[in-house]
Amino acid sequence: MKKDRHFVVGDVHGEYDMLLELVERLPKNAKLIFVGDLVDRGRKSREVVEFVRDNAFAVVRGNHEGYMVEHGKQFLESLERYEEPNLNNMWMYVGGVPMLQSYGLLQRIKDEPYVVLKNSDNIETLKRDLEHTFLHNSNIYSHHIPNLFFKGKKCLNIINS
Repeated sequence: MKKDRHFVVGDVHGEYDMLLELVERLPKNAKLIFVGDLVDRGRKSREVVEFVRDNAFAVVRGNHEGYMVEHGKQFLESLERYEEPNLNNMWMYVGGVPMLQSYGLLQRIKDEPYVVLKNSDNIETLKRDLEHTFLHNSNIYSHHIPNLFFKGKKCLNIINS
């Protein structure tokens, strides 16, 4: 009987197509554990979050998910109050811009400033992803992983995409 193998995946950073390529190369019975930084920087953060959520993979929140939760909530609260969201924060600097673009909530035309798109379906999608993917998951951050997975156990296969 062949045992299931666990694979730890980190630093996807919105690179959905690369993630799918990686998953295709893994054994069919592979169990995936995501250790943070699913979002930001890449152009398809929404798709990465959807893939992980829809497949009920284990997720340990990374610092970029922390930024997404903190500043994403503030972004949504501003929209609910009919105010312009603050786009001058740490999250925008470390990858929040392409993340919000992947949700269809931010657009830039040439050299003009970013425009917030107030699409109610996209707002609801971001709200759902914040609530169900990151707020109700573990408050363990990925820098705690060595203590959780490697303490007296055989090392897991680690793959960085």
